[in-house]
Amino acid sequence: MNNPSKESNRLEELEFQHNEVDALVKRRYTEYASNYEINRLKTIKLWYKDKIHRLNKTLKAQHEA
Repeated sequence: MNNPSKESNRLEELEFQHNEVDALVKRRYTEYASNYEINRLKTIKLWYKDKIHRLNKTLKAQHEA
């Protein structure tokens, strides 16, 4: 990805998805979902967080260059 605009859009999309999964985790906790399901959702949430971090790092490096 070399286009900062596309990367910014991707970042927004990832943050939205991360927040959606976070809300789902909270909702499923209150619904007494299985530990397996909660752990799976947390893994997905962590994956999004990692992608967001990596993309932020890339955008920062491009901005400083």
